[in-house]
Amino acid sequence: MSPFVDQFPDVAEHEMFILHVQQPDLPLPHGEYAFFEWYCNEDGCDCRRALLQVLSPQFPGRVLATINYGWETAEFYNDKMPWQEDAGREITSGSLDPLNPNSELAAALLEGFRDFVKMHPEANQQFKRHYELFKKTQKKNRRKRK
Repeated sequence: MSPFVDQFPDVAEHEMFILHVQQPDLPLPHGEYAFFEWYCNEDGCDCRRALLQVLSPQFPGRVLATINYGWETAEFYNDKMPWQEDAGREITSGSLDPLNPNSELAAALLEGFRDFVKMHPEANQQFKRHYELFKKTQKKNRRKRK
């Protein structure tokens, strides 16, 4: 996995999902939470998912949540991972990645992300477009190495 922002800093800056919390009675402290996209850089992989790491200036140096998210159908992911029951449902609804850092705020950040995707159906197209941009860069880099 590699950060999208490394390959496309301008696109990432203008299109990054940032959760702004202003109400004091929410499960997240007041502040901003930026969702940094990571995509798979393995040759031949077509996983069609993003790994989102959530960072905040209120918690410098800490990854607050790591979310797996896929924009294809649940059946697509179930076919890719038949050994993992509910893989498709978990990836398409967003799930906390058990292998990467998650804080005490991770569950609330996941809910905020899920709400955002529900309210903004165009988000799936954005993730898909970012994934395709990233994958094209990976293909160009492979050709240069040969």
